[in-house]
Amino acid sequence: MQYAFAQSPKKPPPEKPPAKKPLPKKPHAETYEDIVSRALADDKPEQDSKLKPELKPQMELPPKHKNMRAFSGWVRGATGLALFAVGVLFIAWTAHRVDLQMRDEILMQARIVAQAIDTRNLIALSGTAADLASPDYRRLKEQLSLIRKANAKCRFIYLMGRRSDGPIFFFVDSEDPASSEYSPPGEIFDEATEDDRQVFATGTGNAKGGPYKDRWGVWISAMVPVSQQDTGKTLAVLGMDFNATSWKLDLANKSAMPALPAALAFLYGFYLIISAPRPRWG
Repeated sequence: MQYAFAQSPKKPPPEKPPAKKPLPKKPHAETYEDIVSRALADDKPEQDSKLKPELKPQMELPPKHKNMRAFSGWVRGATGLALFAVGVLFIAWTAHRVDLQMRDEILMQARIVAQAIDTRNLIALSGTAADLASPDYRRLKEQLSLIRKANAKCRFIYLMGRRSDGPIFFFVDSEDPASSEYSPPGEIFDEATEDDRQVFATGTGNAKGGPYKDRWGVWISAMVPVSQQDTGKTLAVLGMDFNATSWKLDLANKSAMPALPAALAFLYGFYLIISAPRPRWG
C-alpha cells in the first residue's frame, strides 16, 4: 500500500527591507574646544606683538661723545707714531754704533798685523815680478798666509805700494799662487779708492769707508800704514778685507739684543697706528 506524502507548498523568499535613505547631515555643532581654539587663534598676533619688542632706531652719539671718540683716535695714532719713530731711530742708532765698534776692532787687528811686518823684508822688495825669486817676498807671503788662516772672518791680507807717478800696486798678498784670486807682485790695483790714497798721503789708518766693490767682490776693509821706524816714512799700506755680506749678518747678530726694546716699541707703535679708530667725516 502506497502512501502519498503531501508536499508542503514552497514559501516565497523573504522580501528585503527597503534601503534606508541617508539622513541629511546636521550642521556641525560648535563645541567648547572649537570656541577656545578660535579665540586663541584670534589672540595670537596680539600676543606675538607683545612678545617681540619693537626695534628702536639706533641712537646716534651726541656731538660731545663723537668729539671724544675722535680725540681718543688721534691720541692713540699720535702715540703709536711716536713709538714707531723712536723705535726706528733707536734701531738705526744701535746698528750704527755697533758698526763703528766692529770697524774699530778690525782696524786694531790690522795695526797689530802691520807691527808684525819686518820692514827689512819690505824694503828689499821691488814691487815687480822679480820679487818672486826673493826670499824676503816668500817670507812675507808665508807670514800673511798664516795670519789670514788664523782669522776666519778675514778673506784677504795684502801689502800695497804706490809708484811715484801715482798708481797703487800689490807687493804681496796672502793667496796661494794657484788661486784665481792671487795677485802677483807689481799688479796694479785699479779699484783703489780715495780712502786708500788717503792712507798713503796722511799715514793714518782707516776702516770707516765701504762697502767697496772690486773685481774680487764687495768688502769692508781696514787699511793701515807700515812705516819705517827710524824715519816714519810710509813704506806700504797693509789691507785686510772682510766680506760685506758676512759683515752685515754679524752686525745684525750683535745689534739684536741692544735693539730689542726699540724693536718692541716699534711693533707696539705700529699696532697702535693700525688699530686707532678713524674719525668719521660728515
